[in-house]
Amino acid sequence: MTEKEQYQWDTMWDVTADPQAMFISALFFVKENELPKLIETDQRAEPERGVRLKEWAEKLNLTENWCVPKALAHLHSFPPAVWVNKFTFEHPAFDGRTTSGEKYIEGIRAAFDKELAAYMARNTSTPDPTLMQPGEKRNPQHFLWAVMYFVERKTIEQIAAQEGVSQQSTDAGVRSVAKMVSLPMKQRGRPKKIAQKNTG
Repeated sequence: MTEKEQYQWDTMWDVTADPQAMFISALFFVKENELPKLIETDQRAEPERGVRLKEWAEKLNLTENWCVPKALAHLHSFPPAVWVNKFTFEHPAFDGRTTSGEKYIEGIRAAFDKELAAYMARNTSTPDPTLMQPGEKRNPQHFLWAVMYFVERKTIEQIAAQEGVSQQSTDAGVRSVAKMVSLPMKQRGRPKKIAQKNTG
């Protein structure tokens, strides 16, 4: 288990974490390749950042209002030794035909200060104390199953077979997480067969 995976697994066992944070931790444990995608998106300047964050969430079926804020909070909680959230800054090249050197320097300093302030605000935000109240100890495995169900779109039957547990236990575990994090359970039916035309 890598250092990142160990950190995420430990977070899922944290009894002080709210269920939504535990779900996001499970998400990145199951789909670790989404971490670099999210951090690259987070470093974009607005409004592109907001658009890309929405696209990232929709691709993973994370359409509830809490999903993106919790994912970013989880990303920013990583210790520097585990994940480095670098600050980057880009600015259009100087064009002496449209602006003076003095105006260009003023503009680049203003843009830099704005992006740096936004970066610091994202990475030094104070956790909401209402989300850090001790609660019941939860089963991290259920959160992993929930990620498989909601994000990877696997059925209860597929998850149960993969994990070697009963469908009843899997269904109960997924439903308990869904209730805690306010994700609606949706009926999964078998794909409809496409009727073939009789050409004979």
